[in-house]
Amino acid sequence: MSKAVTLPVGSLIILHQGEYSDKMASGPFRVLKPFNGDTLLAEFKAQWKPAHEWIEEPDADEFQAWLSVSGYLEDIEGVTHWHIGSYGQLETSDPWSGDGAMTDEVQK
Repeated sequence: MSKAVTLPVGSLIILHQGEYSDKMASGPFRVLKPFNGDTLLAEFKAQWKPAHEWIEEPDADEFQAWLSVSGYLEDIEGVTHWHIGSYGQLETSDPWSGDGAMTDEVQK
């Protein structure tokens, strides 16, 4: 995120992490308090303490949880994620069900 960008209240955001086959997205979330991403990440890192002695630095999942607990983001209800293909193949499937159909929760 650019140092010049501050997300205003009500903005929608999707958080991405990873690379290539390890890439993931979480959200969308609604912004509850305005924030600058670079400043907020520095604040999180400054207050972070490892849960175990072998953990050397925070990860993206911890940061995402902290954003929620700290009141910066909230989940948006009623959003459907629909997987429509992989590796150039267009197909309607849900990557978590493995059966090529949307989950029961989505179909209701």
